[in-house]
Amino acid sequence: MSKFNSLNTLGGVLAACAWVWSAGAEERYEVREIEVAYERVFDGVVESVKQSTVSAQTSGRVEEISFDVNDVVPKGNILLRIDDTEHQARVRQADADVRETNARLKEASDDFERIKNLVSRQLASQADLDRTRAQFNASQARHDQAQARLTEAKQQLKYTVVSAPYGGVVVERHVQVGESVQIGQPLMTGFSLDELRVETTIPQDMIAAARSAARVQVLHDGQRIDSDKITIFPFADAASHGFRVRVGLPGGSKSLAPGMFVKVAFPVATQMRLVVPRAAVVQRDEVTGVYVLPRDSAAPAFRYVRLGRPQAEDMVEILAGLQAGESIAVDPQWAATVSRESRQ
Repeated sequence: MSKFNSLNTLGGVLAACAWVWSAGAEERYEVREIEVAYERVFDGVVESVKQSTVSAQTSGRVEEISFDVNDVVPKGNILLRIDDTEHQARVRQADADVRETNARLKEASDDFERIKNLVSRQLASQADLDRTRAQFNASQARHDQAQARLTEAKQQLKYTVVSAPYGGVVVERHVQVGESVQIGQPLMTGFSLDELRVETTIPQDMIAAARSAARVQVLHDGQRIDSDKITIFPFADAASHGFRVRVGLPGGSKSLAPGMFVKVAFPVATQMRLVVPRAAVVQRDEVTGVYVLPRDSAAPAFRYVRLGRPQAEDMVEILAGLQAGESIAVDPQWAATVSRESRQ
């Protein structure tokens, strides 16, 4: 039995030695300091860039409502219809007035041309010409007025069909079917999910840094979203003395929605920090650590570390537990297997 145990021990040592020689550059990461941005983080709220209330542009009775609260509405779809019976009648009446004034205009035009011809032949007086000219101009003015009334009537008829100005979500409906509405009365409120931004407030001592920042980061659910669309209000709030800042979100931020609470990180300065790949970090219950690769023939050793802020390219800051120049396993599962086998 003791001989068998000795063989096992010898096998474990040989396995550890074989592992040391087989660990290549692709399996290890040398801990080093890099220059990272020091930042200050502020609370922010996500809001929609396009948020509006559609109001009635004509009066009438609501005949049909096509969408309700929480419905997704594509751009151009009909939200509701207003009864257009009276508007159709006004269009027909205005059209009839246009035809009548057009006939009167043609008659006045013919009279004017006839009198002008007679005057040139000295068969009519200048007074006759002035009178027919005035009648022609009056007929032209009445025709233009009738045409304008027809255009207005047609536009009022179009207002009876209320369409979505952009694609979005209905958040509030202000009217019911059968209700009479007047011009300017709110009908529906909605916002678009395609264009989002974050609004936050920063103190006075951050204005210089915020104005010089090329980009900021929006923090949410462990993600960092870069943005270079920064709008700083040119005045401070009289009560809090803070400045409002709007940060535009890139398209495709599907994990965010209006009203959500997020953080906004503004870069202030740069500092040298230890960083390691996020994939190399192991979470065991409440313990966080990495597998350190020693320089001798020893197996990988699990070491506790304290993490800092996530960094770009799936890296994470190390506050304690490692030193620059040490090597860690890039694949912690592989390192755990080698470490376990070396102890057998």
